[in-house]
Amino acid sequence: MGLQISFVIIMASISSILGCPYQTDVVFLLDGSESVSESAFLQQKAFVVVNTATLQMTAPSFRHLHVGVEVFSSDVSVITELDKPADPDTFSNFVLAATQPRDGTRTNMALKTLRYMFSQQSRRNTLLKAVLITDGYSKNIAKTIEEARMARNIGVDFIFVGIGSSIKFEEVAALVDDKSKVFLLNTFDELASVSDEVRNAICSDSSSAVMEKQISNERRSGQISFDTTHIYTHPECLRVSPDPEDPTQYLEKVGTLTHRRRCARGVAFDPVTCTCALKFIVGFTQCRPDLVLTFTHGIKDESGSNTFVLKKKNVQIIENEARFFAEGSLETWRFNNAIQESLTIQFRFFPWVHWSKEKMRRAMIGNWDAYNKKSYSIEVDEIKHHVVFSVHTSQGFSIIRIPYTPSRWNSVQMVYDNKQLYCQVNDLTVQKHLTGNIKTSNEPMVIGSCDSTLVASYYGVMDDIYVYMCAVPKPET
Repeated sequence: MGLQISFVIIMASISSILGCPYQTDVVFLLDGSESVSESAFLQQKAFVVVNTATLQMTAPSFRHLHVGVEVFSSDVSVITELDKPADPDTFSNFVLAATQPRDGTRTNMALKTLRYMFSQQSRRNTLLKAVLITDGYSKNIAKTIEEARMARNIGVDFIFVGIGSSIKFEEVAALVDDKSKVFLLNTFDELASVSDEVRNAICSDSSSAVMEKQISNERRSGQISFDTTHIYTHPECLRVSPDPEDPTQYLEKVGTLTHRRRCARGVAFDPVTCTCALKFIVGFTQCRPDLVLTFTHGIKDESGSNTFVLKKKNVQIIENEARFFAEGSLETWRFNNAIQESLTIQFRFFPWVHWSKEKMRRAMIGNWDAYNKKSYSIEVDEIKHHVVFSVHTSQGFSIIRIPYTPSRWNSVQMVYDNKQLYCQVNDLTVQKHLTGNIKTSNEPMVIGSCDSTLVASYYGVMDDIYVYMCAVPKPET
């Protein structure tokens, strides 16, 4: 990929603060619009990882500081949530694996999502902080100013990091009163130069700060290089070691047992720092699952990706199988706005005979919205006894129907590789030509149900659910 980005943490800067003295919830808002280069987007993610690690290393306790991350463009993708605090390695993997939408700049949508996160996920008696990093102004300045006002009304204290010459100061003034919390830089290369100041702003109690209406557009100069191999220096390095068979995995000792763990997609284990490092960006020749549900241990992802799956209602795990009834569903936000070039979904299902006034299509896996729009879906047609596959891309869409056998187990596979859509039910296969990236969506991946009135909930059993954000090789014919 040719990216050479390095972050160096000087230990003096780590000890320059004693950690946030107040319980703090902070959300980083990262600009993923088309004006941000690939390397600049990577620098934003590294900035978040480095400074979060530093704050957590100096915090009184792990849970003293909760951190959320958003990536915004025309849509908003929540990378980490405030009410699901992760250990530093897991947090780093999630952030570094975040994809860039490369579309417009809808800062107002980012602020609206921020308000939702704080209203639903923040803790009581907690400082609310938001660090907004952007290289331009919103496509709708008026809405951005209004969203900023509403966010500040619920107590959000903003820290603004602006890059380049396209910043609109009416937006900055709506976000921040205190000029000490505005950082205006020439390029993304200068992000590290404001690390100490941003961390201090996060840890300050704004209620006692002196507010100033005047904002300076002074810009910082000078280049700085970073080296991500020094993001973490773990004192417990002896408990982890490289996997000799796979550089993207590592071995962790827990008591007398050794567990194989997987790094986030695109990075590999660095034996020097005992963590998954951005320096070791690798290409993947293997397609590995990002979600595995065998229901052996309840509703828990077994892929090693730590994908969180929420049980909405009416799903029972019996004999290591998931039984869906009365609008039962499982939901994960791991894949919203993340699936692009390819996708593979595999599972088994055993449909029940459900006596309803009329037979209809029932949802198995997809990301439907209330108007039945989706990027991908797999449904059951009870009238024709067909599994119905659909994928919608930037270049068009394909729908494939394949018969299934009622009242027995059926195996299902859908593979999209940016060239064609390949679908299989038991021994029957159909493929159609299809190109383009899968359309992005803010909707979660839902298993067993959907919000659309045109598609009913699934009744039956499902098992061995595998989801890959890559194309599993098709069997040789």
